[in-house]
Amino acid sequence: MGSTNDKCQAQALIAKAQTAAVPDKLYADAGYDAEWIHVQCREQWGVQSVIKPARHRADGQLGGLWRSGMTEQYLKEQAYGQRWAVESFFSGLKRTMGSMLTSRTPNQLLAEAAFRVLAYTSAVRPISYLMNVFNRARWLLTGREPFEKPLENTRGRGMAFLLAR
Repeated sequence: MGSTNDKCQAQALIAKAQTAAVPDKLYADAGYDAEWIHVQCREQWGVQSVIKPARHRADGQLGGLWRSGMTEQYLKEQAYGQRWAVESFFSGLKRTMGSMLTSRTPNQLLAEAAFRVLAYTSAVRPISYLMNVFNRARWLLTGREPFEKPLENTRGRGMAFLLAR
């Protein structure tokens, strides 16, 4: 597709996300700063948008109902500064695992992405941490009771433990 502004793909991306989830907030960098993105998130999707504004006007003012509320104080209150953790994770994931998926069907793409995230995450986190995250996610998604106690540190047992559990 080539190099384009982030906003060019935002409408389709948000529309697709609307069919999959309804998070409390959507954090985005200044590349997504546009009033219509705030409107799509807040008024059509029901999700609070937190987007660092890009100052396009010579006087530094922000136009629009939602954009004008994206002050430094508001961004700080919404923990916008914690985006670095997500950015760092994806940067490391892409550097380590590659930025292109090779599968062709949607289910295969999802499985390949999930395995890459799992492999990368297990390299930087102990398996016990991953199993506790999995345990909580399983409970949230399926309603199945969590394991009786948090799992002990299982470093060294590797993927066999993770898949067998």
